[in-house]
Amino acid sequence: MTPETPIRSSAPRLDLYTLQIFVAVLEEGSIAAAATREHIAPSALSKRLSELERILDVSLFTRHARGVEATSAGLALARHARALLHQARGLADELRDFSSGVRGRKHPCQVDIG
Repeated sequence: MTPETPIRSSAPRLDLYTLQIFVAVLEEGSIAAAATREHIAPSALSKRLSELERILDVSLFTRHARGVEATSAGLALARHARALLHQARGLADELRDFSSGVRGRKHPCQVDIG
């Protein structure tokens, strides 16, 4: 591999929105309730979950007539998904401070002499 060759990860591609709706399903206990909460069609949410399970090659939920229950793999993903979503919100908040002028007008090593 040369320095110009991009490194390709074998890890599945996960996006924050899919993780968000996955957590919503876990918390609500049903696809329909999570779809309402997240303002997405239940069929679209279900398709995203199926695709997530396909990508990860693991069942994340046991589906019942009256809802869903997380598998052990689903609980493990939920723990990491919540952490990632929390970090993403923190990043967005911090960057919002920069855009609003609350932070970042001077480099931390700059000193006013005057």
